[in-house]
Amino acid sequence: VKWLSHIEVSDKESTNHFHYYDNRVLPSEVTAERANEEDWWHRPDFIINDINIQSAIRSPEHKEIIHPAPGKKYTVRGYAYGGGGRKVIRCEVSIDQGVTWMAAQIQRFEREWYKKNAKE
Repeated sequence: VKWLSHIEVSDKESTNHFHYYDNRVLPSEVTAERANEEDWWHRPDFIINDINIQSAIRSPEHKEIIHPAPGKKYTVRGYAYGGGGRKVIRCEVSIDQGVTWMAAQIQRFEREWYKKNAKE
């Protein structure tokens, strides 16, 4: 997660290189050459304005093997965020290759972060 320290507001669309050439999803049949020749990069229909939900597990770590004792709990930790300012409202975890799923308890830390980092 990256936190912003500065926002610039403009009444015009950005002319930044990445806004046009990295922030687009073109149809699969459109090659880079065709996109350049026919100026597909500047067509507003293909801009990415929202992102899909992203998530990652941070504990257990990648390739870490755990051996929880019978009847004991193991806490899985991670994060998830949604695009367009929408909250993640549900998260499920599987420990048997996706055969069964358990609802995860979601903890939200935004309010605490803002309180701790707010400038007065």
